[in-house]
Amino acid sequence: MSSHLGTDRTAASATTSARNPVSGAARESAAATSRWGRRFRAATIVCDLVAITIAVLVGHQLGLGTNVPEFGDVSPGVGVVAGTLMVCGLVATRAWDARILGHGSEEFSRLIRAVVTSAVTLGLLGLALEATAPRPWVFGLMPMAGALAAGGRLALRLRLYHLRKQGRCTMPVLAVGTIEAVTDLITRTRRDTNRGWAVSGVCTPTGAGPDGTDSVLGVPVVGDLDGVSDAARDGGHRVVAVCPTPGWTSRRLHQLAWNLEDMAAAELVVDPGLMEVAGPRLHVDPVDGLPLLRLTRPTSPASRGSPSTSSTGSAPHCS
Repeated sequence: MSSHLGTDRTAASATTSARNPVSGAARESAAATSRWGRRFRAATIVCDLVAITIAVLVGHQLGLGTNVPEFGDVSPGVGVVAGTLMVCGLVATRAWDARILGHGSEEFSRLIRAVVTSAVTLGLLGLALEATAPRPWVFGLMPMAGALAAGGRLALRLRLYHLRKQGRCTMPVLAVGTIEAVTDLITRTRRDTNRGWAVSGVCTPTGAGPDGTDSVLGVPVVGDLDGVSDAARDGGHRVVAVCPTPGWTSRRLHQLAWNLEDMAAAELVVDPGLMEVAGPRLHVDPVDGLPLLRLTRPTSPASRGSPSTSSTGSAPHCS
């Protein structure tokens, strides 16, 4: 009986995919995005760890930071502590967050914060122990490790840009708005290949394209304004971009923001003219010169709350 059930499920899945080929293709694209995203994050982590290891080995070979008055010869203890503090700093500043890797300045800002925080911590430890051993690490080797990590990340980013020019390593985007607005967004994303956005679905006020067609610049129309959440969920879109549209009210935008909270991968970006924001969860995320506001996810369960708690800054205020 179980084999019959498995056959029935397979047949049903095949039938669903045949009826909705766009959704099936979008899911495949989302799965591919998840794969390259994990690989890119892993490559970034390896790059940082290699940079830290090089700094520790250089310090050990130069014989730096080997003596602490209360403990005597601690070689290579100071280097190991410095490397451990840098790894902890990278984790604490979320410098390996996949959402900030490969674009924008936030990636390098978090890396710098991690290096500075770990160096200051090691310096305070040396001050507490009245030891000068940490000084070469605080002022020389730890910044060197940060510079090596930044260089490695830059090399990875340039490689990512090269792949994106070939149409690889992109993120599927659901564009929401008037035909004119989504047309402009599609054009900009195709021009700005470094950003890695590929509009794979469109929701318009009428649920149709120009002159009643089913696509906009070759991108299929997958629904109207009432079906944005379902379209984002069924299509496996990584980004939902809301462009200016007369039918998009503040209540609807607010509700969409909370609906997307339950989707592990999807992020919401909004035209600045649609939102007034209080709190740190919005960041400017430009695409080919078009400024968009990206709503980041809460960093702790306590910040999720309910839509009624939006006045605290855990959710957007929409105008």
